[in-house]
Amino acid sequence: MGTKPASTVKRSSEMSSGRGLQVALGLIWLLDGALQFQPFMFTKGFVNQILLPSAQGNPGWVADPTISLAHYIEPHIAAWNAFFATLQVLIGVGIAGGALARRPSIIKIALLTSMVWALMVWWLSEGLGGILQGGSPLSGAPGAVILYGLIAILLWPSSDLVYTSPRIKKTVNRSAEGRTSSQTSKGMPDQALTAADESSQPTNEQTSTVLLSEEETIQLLPSKLDTIRYFMGDLVSSVTSNTAAKVIWATLWIFNGFLLLEPSNQMPQAVSSTIKSALPGQPGWLHGLLNSSANMLSGTGAWVDSLLAVVMIIIGAGVALNLYPRVMLSVSIVLSLAIWIFGEGLGGILTGQGTDPNTGPLWIILAGCLWARLMLTENRRSHHVATDPYPNSEQTSIQESRRETVYSATST
Repeated sequence: MGTKPASTVKRSSEMSSGRGLQVALGLIWLLDGALQFQPFMFTKGFVNQILLPSAQGNPGWVADPTISLAHYIEPHIAAWNAFFATLQVLIGVGIAGGALARRPSIIKIALLTSMVWALMVWWLSEGLGGILQGGSPLSGAPGAVILYGLIAILLWPSSDLVYTSPRIKKTVNRSAEGRTSSQTSKGMPDQALTAADESSQPTNEQTSTVLLSEEETIQLLPSKLDTIRYFMGDLVSSVTSNTAAKVIWATLWIFNGFLLLEPSNQMPQAVSSTIKSALPGQPGWLHGLLNSSANMLSGTGAWVDSLLAVVMIIIGAGVALNLYPRVMLSVSIVLSLAIWIFGEGLGGILTGQGTDPNTGPLWIILAGCLWARLMLTENRRSHHVATDPYPNSEQTSIQESRRETVYSATST
């Protein structure tokens, strides 16, 4: 049995990390759906204690639709809540199940649905995460649900091999086998060619990497629809590029830093009051931990929030500018975990009235997205250097002037 080339191992690792993050996002959506099925959510308390308060302090274009929606669903809250919960469960099943089954079409439908739903909930249910009310990132600003949508963009299935349908995959595999066979046979003696043919019989673990020009790629696509998907895949890839991911990351973290510098978050009791707001309904062990922390940090709001603001701005800018990105991502994960425990009280998931786990776990998944992209970039750069088919400068310029698609054609 053949040994996998290093490039194949890297490719497999990259795909696995992407699927792992998709599964993680799907599980969070499943948790959301489970929390929405709690008995409290089927009562008018969901409307009066969760929906309507999110409208307070917001401008009319945010508050009025929220109030109207709350009054509209209140008479039939049980039916509406069942719909909300079921939809969230289906989104979770679609994302996690599609990732585990390696079905990009299912993942895309689920992710697209999650983006639309997230935007609606962020506006109509979360009051834009409190960002217009001086909300604090320590208590969940800019809103968990907007992070769902942004993570969905970053986890959109790539189109490196668009063509995950069996029909296209077989077409690419046949072409890849032919290309590698012809490339291998050039300049080899007959005896060596015979030995190579015998040793290169496809196995389930062998992978060939073939460089195809755009014209050759289009010729391989069996239909016009597949050609359209190819170019749409390129469009999505540009939206979800490393640059776009870094922009999203930097914008969110730097914005969080400036939120902490808002006057409402610079009050002496800002931090302790945020922690105490998460106390109601918590189990004894967590209630005691939060209460002790709030008392210890009493009167330190201004300098603690200012320090955290600086840290958040550095985290955002550091990753965007590629300054010790692994260190920045590691710090963000630790900080997100601390905020989730002490500021958000685990999102209230143990109180019977939490609608989601809040932002903590989502910040960690978002960091995972950036970490995976960092590894992907480094792996591809090292692989490109090691396998550059144009070693001299003249041919390198030819390569750079022509658009290429790298196919990893795995024998089936």
